[in-house]
Amino acid sequence: MEIREAYDIIRAHNGSDWVSIETLHAMIGGSFRELADKIRQLVDTDEHFRAEPQPFGHRITEQSRRYAVKIGGEDRHLIAWY
Repeated sequence: MEIREAYDIIRAHNGSDWVSIETLHAMIGGSFRELADKIRQLVDTDEHFRAEPQPFGHRITEQSRRYAVKIGGEDRHLIAWY
């Protein structure tokens, strides 16, 4: 399953444009490193794709920290297409 396909399924289920990378990885499976690389590539190549940090830092669990993608020195936990 590709990132966009998994994103659309999760977004429809959650009713939010923002999807956690942790949830995305749970749906896609496979290597987290590969997923992180694909997310970094999307940030660089797709002007409608966003990866952002969790705005409410107190909501970040240890599990979520493990699934953060570091971009520009900042941990990103959420993705969205606009």
